This record gives sequence, C-alpha cells and structure tokens, in this order.
Amino acid sequence: MTIFELSLRYSILIFLAVTGVLHAIAAYRGLKGISFFTYKISAYIFAAITIIPPLAIFFTWNERWPIGLIQGPEQFYCFIAGTIVALVFTLGLSSILKRTSITDDPGELHGISALKNMTYYQAIKQLIRSKGSNCSK
Repeated sequence: MTIFELSLRYSILIFLAVTGVLHAIAAYRGLKGISFFTYKISAYIFAAITIIPPLAIFFTWNERWPIGLIQGPEQFYCFIAGTIVALVFTLGLSSILKRTSITDDPGELHGISALKNMTYYQAIKQLIRSKGSNCSK
C-alpha cells in the first residue's frame, strides 16, 4: 500500500468523523440550518454511525497497516483537507436539502446562531443583502 492510498484512507476517515461531529453539535445546539435531518435523534444516530467506525479504525490503524505510518506533517495535511471537505460538504448539502423547509428568517443574523433559523446559504444571502442595503444609504 502506498503512502497516497494510506493518506486517502486517513482523509476519508477524518471526513466521516468531522461530518458526524458537525451533526452532533448541530443537534445539541439546535442548529437546524446545518443538519441534514429534521429530528435531533436522526442527527445523533447519524453522528454515531459516522464517528464510531472511524475512531475504531484510528485506534487499530497500526494493526491494520503495520507499515502504514503516516508522518506528522502528512497527518496534519490530511486532517485539514478532510475537515475542510467535511465542512463544505455539510454546509452545501444541508443548504440544498433544507432550501424549502427553512425559510429566510431575518431575525438572528449574528454568528453561528443564525444557523438555528436558516441554512448557511440563506445566512450568507441575508448578510450580503444587509451589507448592500447599508452601503446604499
């Protein structure tokens, strides 16, 4: 197995785990705009399914691939890549899935709490609109 294949596996596991963590946080904090699911229990189940297997593989990595050591800098790059892809994937897919079920609510526009009432796309759109209306005054 090449270092590229190992790095790709590592990045995929990071992607899965981070996606699960994002859903666990969204369910716990009531951030409906970044969850794929309507019900909290579904998000928690999804989080468990996407977090536990990668963790088990991480803890048994050396037994699975004894010569498959990924050096520190490579691990860092794989971690950052997997995290960024998971974040973009989660924000993008949740915005697509929830585009009609969550309406543009101009109520709370500050920080991550805006994602309680709207998707990421809707929050960005509201932010651009509010900045545009401030510039035209």
